[in-house]
Amino acid sequence: MADIILSGPDTSEINRSDQEFTATCELQINSSDGTLYYLRGAFFKEGTAKYCGYTWNGQSWFKGPYSSADGWKQLLPVTIASGSAKTEIKARIDPEDSDCRESGEYLFKIIRYTESGSSADDGQSPLKVVVALPTKTPTTAPMATAVPGKTKTAATEKPAATNTGKPLSTLSMPSPTITVKVKITPTKIVTATATGSANAVTSFSEASVAGISSEPVKPTLFLFLLPAILSFFLAAALSYRLLRRKRLKGL
Repeated sequence: MADIILSGPDTSEINRSDQEFTATCELQINSSDGTLYYLRGAFFKEGTAKYCGYTWNGQSWFKGPYSSADGWKQLLPVTIASGSAKTEIKARIDPEDSDCRESGEYLFKIIRYTESGSSADDGQSPLKVVVALPTKTPTTAPMATAVPGKTKTAATEKPAATNTGKPLSTLSMPSPTITVKVKITPTKIVTATATGSANAVTSFSEASVAGISSEPVKPTLFLFLLPAILSFFLAAALSYRLLRRKRLKGL
C-alpha cells in the first residue's frame, strides 16, 4: 500500500474553465529506488467515482484515455527515492465533460498508475474545491429586418394583338351565279308554192332571255360580221395596191 499526502492548494475556488488548480503531492510507498509511477489529478463529486479534469504532464495538458495506447504514460511521472516522491501537480476542470460541467463543491485526489498501466487507489485525504463556472447563455443571431421602401414594379409589356383573320388571298368570295333561261318560241311561216298548196315551215324567229330584254338576231349578227367584212375589203385594197405597184415597176 501507499499513502499520498496533499497540501497547499493555491486556491479553494475555480471560476474559469482555464484556471489551474495547483497542489503539493507527496507519495510514500515501499518501492525500490528508481521505480517510476504516473500521477493523475482528478476532480469528482463526493460519494461518486466519476473522475474528470486535465493533468499537466510538464509539457502539455492530458485528459485521457488512460488505460489504452499507453495513455497513462502521458501523465505526470515521478521516481521513487528512499521510499517516497514529492512533486507539485497541476490540474484543470474539463467543462466539456458532463462530470465536471455543473458548478458546486468538488473533491480533488491523486490516482497513481504503474509502468504497466495498472491504477491504484491509495489512501489520502482529498482536497475540497468550489467550482463556479459561468453559465453559457445561448446567443440568438439577430434576424434581418426588412426596411420598408418603394417597391418597383416591373412594367409588363402587353402582347401585341394578333390578327387571327385569314389572309386576303385565302378568303373565298362567293361567285355570283347567273342563270340564263332561253325560251325558243317556234313561229309558223306559211309560204305559197306554184301549185297553190301551202306548206307550213317552222322557223325560229327570236330567243327571249329571262330577265333580259329581247333583241333581233339579225342586227346582232351583222355587228358580229362587220369587222370581218371590213378586214376583207381592207386586205383586198392592200393587195390591189401591191399588184398595181408591181405592174408599174414592170413597165
